[in-house]
Amino acid sequence: MSYSEYFASDQLDTPATEDEIAHAEEALGVTFPDDLRAFWLTSATFNGPVLTADGGPGPYLRVLHPSSVTKVGEACVFGRGEDWDFGVVPGHPTRWVDVERGTGEELSELGATFVGFLESLRVEFETENNLLD
Repeated sequence: MSYSEYFASDQLDTPATEDEIAHAEEALGVTFPDDLRAFWLTSATFNGPVLTADGGPGPYLRVLHPSSVTKVGEACVFGRGEDWDFGVVPGHPTRWVDVERGTGEELSELGATFVGFLESLRVEFETENNLLD
């Protein structure tokens, strides 16, 4: 799976290892979705803008290293944005959610896959910017 549409390659980190991901899963008592695991095997972390559809800088996203993921209720908080944390709720179906920083309350679903989550961030960013124009 290629993330080049969403992340500048020079902002990707070295990959996480299978052992690091498995250790995080064991510590949290979950199995991460395959697409999040695939991202971590591409880059252990990310800190920067998600690219917009035209390749420009979009919304800020910090993807945490698997060892830094925390569990809040059912959500595994794997990332941070400008105002919200982002989580994934492993299961059938998997839910990608935004989580209120501080309380851990799930606020809304942001897609069913990691790419769907990224696309949701992109659309929200572009909608907000169009309203400001």
